[in-house]
Amino acid sequence: MNTSSASVEVTTHSTNLNFSTVVALKGITWDVYFSNNSIKATSRTFFPAPDDSSDKAYDDMRYVLQPIVGHIRNLASFSLGLDVKWGFEGHFANTGYNYSDMIFPSIHQQQTNTFGDENINRAQRMIKDIGSSRKKGLKTMLNYWRRAAELDELGYNSESFLDYYKIIECLAELCTDDGAVQKTLDRFCPSGHVQSTLKRKYHCKTANDEKKLKGHIKFVAKALSSAGRSDRVGRGFFTAMLDCVFIRHNWNVAHKLIRSNPYDNYDAIGQHSDEFDLVQIENIYISTITKLLVLLYVKPDRYKIDVSQGIGIVVPKP
Repeated sequence: MNTSSASVEVTTHSTNLNFSTVVALKGITWDVYFSNNSIKATSRTFFPAPDDSSDKAYDDMRYVLQPIVGHIRNLASFSLGLDVKWGFEGHFANTGYNYSDMIFPSIHQQQTNTFGDENINRAQRMIKDIGSSRKKGLKTMLNYWRRAAELDELGYNSESFLDYYKIIECLAELCTDDGAVQKTLDRFCPSGHVQSTLKRKYHCKTANDEKKLKGHIKFVAKALSSAGRSDRVGRGFFTAMLDCVFIRHNWNVAHKLIRSNPYDNYDAIGQHSDEFDLVQIENIYISTITKLLVLLYVKPDRYKIDVSQGIGIVVPKP
């Protein structure tokens, strides 16, 4: 039986990229090459070469090719903010597969993008750290992050925020360390009561308000525990995450509030409403927060947020 490696190539906008890396997915190792206008992945595993052009032969090819296409699209977006087209070309031996019925930019295609050496080195480090990880839920979170970035680029601010927020929900669901969660609760809810500064910040006026806020604090604590932060987290980062939870439950994000939204002077009936501008700003923060959390989930204590140049960026620790 003839065997062959598999390969896929996806088109990107024009860049100055020129590096190779290795990722593994579903037990298959791939050599991945980023060039100036495409990303190509070639498997180290050999597969039986299709002996005909039947539907089954193409289904077998898709089973191998489509997951790696999705994975490199997610990694390219997460590590570089790189726009990758939906279509791809695949090859098994002398058999080609062109998935071209959806060839269009996933977001507004830029003409060119030049990355600095620091950005490229940082992206290579991220891909090396998470590209082959088998951590539960990781690929789902990478997919949410890429989708959120694309929606944000298209101007769907609330929808983008919600996809970023799903990453926090995933991490909270993955929490298994109840002890770490309790330590965080003890810190921010001493003796079972939310700190007065937090109650003022989040407009707690009744016992029910405090109960809800305590639930939000526990939710954040669970997500942080999965990312290895728990009680060691700085107060600023913790409240930044708590802000995201407050927005999700109190702003008109992905659902209409029955009561009047105090953050929207147009009552959500104008062409644009104030909250959309606010969510657009918050997306800058939640994208950075969730990127850091995903990286720490796989590589605890290996990354941090660098604010030396103004807007924070996620960087590896020395």
